[in-house]
Amino acid sequence: MESKYKNVLKNLSEKDIQEKICELVYKAGMFLNWSKKLLELYIIEYEKYKNSIKKLIKLYNKPIVKFIIIHNVLYFQEAVLDLNTLFERKGNPTEISFKFYFFNTKKSELEKNIDKVVKEYDKTGLREVRNKVLAHKQIDKAGDPISLFINPINKEHIEKAFLIIQKLKELIKENFKCYNYFENYYNSSFEFLYNYCEKKFK
Repeated sequence: MESKYKNVLKNLSEKDIQEKICELVYKAGMFLNWSKKLLELYIIEYEKYKNSIKKLIKLYNKPIVKFIIIHNVLYFQEAVLDLNTLFERKGNPTEISFKFYFFNTKKSELEKNIDKVVKEYDKTGLREVRNKVLAHKQIDKAGDPISLFINPINKEHIEKAFLIIQKLKELIKENFKCYNYFENYYNSSFEFLYNYCEKKFK
């Protein structure tokens, strides 16, 4: 098995792997950012209804509210899936991960710093959310499939993920030559969606 991964590494330069990692970090950051913005938009509207059960039922029945919650959850899910990929644990790494990057290199200060971030990530509980609810739908944890999209993602989960991504961005900026292709290409579409949702509330 080991020779298989060495052959893969031979076909990818160090720069190639760095670029893939950068793209994944920035993609996760952007999805998380828009998940957060949609949550904030939802909270503004929620505050107008929260003191009445009848009003809340009316709120949750609005198509735009359902739309915002679905996208808030899906964007968060994408960000957490990307983080889990970056923090791959396999002995023989096969994903776009830091472990894959360091597979044939000696211990470095960057690797030590990434290890610290991974430990912080594991403490957040986000890996378990990804494994048991978002990716694999563990039957005793995930609940009914529809339940994931009834409420927006807890703000605390988003903030925890934000801190992890921010630390990763700082480390890759210091050590890799990075470009944020994903944001440059897709940001206008996210802005279009957000503006549409905002107008619907107004």
